[in-house]
Amino acid sequence: MTMRSVFQRKAYAGVFLGLMIILAVLSGTETIFASTRIPENIRVSVDGQTLGVVRAVNAQYDDNLYISLRDTAVLLSGSDHPVNPDINGGSANIIIGEPYADELDHKGWKEEQLVRQPGGDPGNSALFVNGEEKRYYTFLIDVDGTIDCFISPMDLAMILDVDMERDEAGDIRIDTSRGFEINPARMESYGYFDGFNTVVVGDATTGEIFYGYDHEVAYPIASTTKLMTYLLTMEAIHNGEISAQDKVVISQKAADLSASSDGFVALSAGWEVPVSELILGALLPSSNECALSLAEYIGGTEEAFVERMNDKAAGLGLETAVFYNSNGLPIYTDTVIPAKKQNKMSGYDMFRMCSYILNSFPEVKEVTSLRTAKMDTLNHDLKNTNGLLYNMPEVNGLKTGTTDKSGACLITSLTVNAPDGPHDLVVVALGAENSQARLRVSELMARYGMDVIKGEAERISYSVTSGNGDEVREITSESIVRTVVEYALRNR
Repeated sequence: MTMRSVFQRKAYAGVFLGLMIILAVLSGTETIFASTRIPENIRVSVDGQTLGVVRAVNAQYDDNLYISLRDTAVLLSGSDHPVNPDINGGSANIIIGEPYADELDHKGWKEEQLVRQPGGDPGNSALFVNGEEKRYYTFLIDVDGTIDCFISPMDLAMILDVDMERDEAGDIRIDTSRGFEINPARMESYGYFDGFNTVVVGDATTGEIFYGYDHEVAYPIASTTKLMTYLLTMEAIHNGEISAQDKVVISQKAADLSASSDGFVALSAGWEVPVSELILGALLPSSNECALSLAEYIGGTEEAFVERMNDKAAGLGLETAVFYNSNGLPIYTDTVIPAKKQNKMSGYDMFRMCSYILNSFPEVKEVTSLRTAKMDTLNHDLKNTNGLLYNMPEVNGLKTGTTDKSGACLITSLTVNAPDGPHDLVVVALGAENSQARLRVSELMARYGMDVIKGEAERISYSVTSGNGDEVREITSESIVRTVVEYALRNR
């Protein structure tokens, strides 16, 4: 028997969708297009008692499941983890520990509701937990005049810190006596990391890697490149070459980049901007023109600065690192048939570089932990692109990045208090298919890494050693935890 997957996409979704469109046209009902949410009714038990059903919708694909927050709250009302979903037309606030006043019949979808679900993928809707803003992917649906919030079972399990699983019949079982746990080796066996280039989690304080997936192969790193630009900027300040208060004269090249589709901060040639503000611009909204301006100021030209980048990578022993520019944008060669190149690095080398930065210049966390900031000289407000700053209070950095080739990337840092003192944990996630995936896997791995440092989970040794593509793994943990991650992703 097999477990039903919550998230795995199936090839026949397009066929199903086409049939839905044809049937809708023939029957005269509302046409359902490519972003249709496929309704489903899910039976749920809590602490061993079968209590009822929850409405659910599959976003675009079968088993890409999101469940009703109101329905789930009703079933949790008699448990040790009651929740009150305060939902209005534009946001949802999950109040943990407060009983829920029932507003719907909670008997599942009715037939007439099945053909009228609006389209669209889960988005970064306004979600709060006990009044604090979070960045989990949800969407809102009007159910008989009442707005309901739909959320991934995995995300809800993380928020409530409960064990949640889905069995062979597709039923969800919630155990409020068990906390949320993660086993990366089991996740990998279910193909959860197939949508990523590489995933690494480790302790930057000790240099120990707890888990790695394809961590020795070089992949495009997009704007996470700016971490190396930051490192060389801080070394230039430390060595007395420049100061954080120096005014950088913006070049025409930087101004042209600012005015392009890859620009983030409006800059004009001849403007003077302090180094400290360019650092903010490069790290928070990922301004390509701010990174270029720093490179030109420190190196004289970007080309000279890139030489420094590659020299520094070699000095740190980052054998897979190759830099072509200071910001991570794709570049073309000046040949008749141009080649498109991007900065590259393995997940292991990215972990090592970030560990070096955190140990050498820990003040980076003072910058990358900011949700918002301001470039006073330009009177320009900045927003950090790292959504995990909202989901986990321990997170303090570090950098996002996205290009077509690299996919969605996120380098996460967080401080974990252990018996022997604070440790800096680093999670590398490169090559996700979208920002939703990079956020989710980064939080999962961050939670796993925290558990390892606290002695609540075991390290997993993983290595890629064979030259013929075969993978050699050594799994040191014999205990296989029953978590939402394990059961939600199984579809064998």
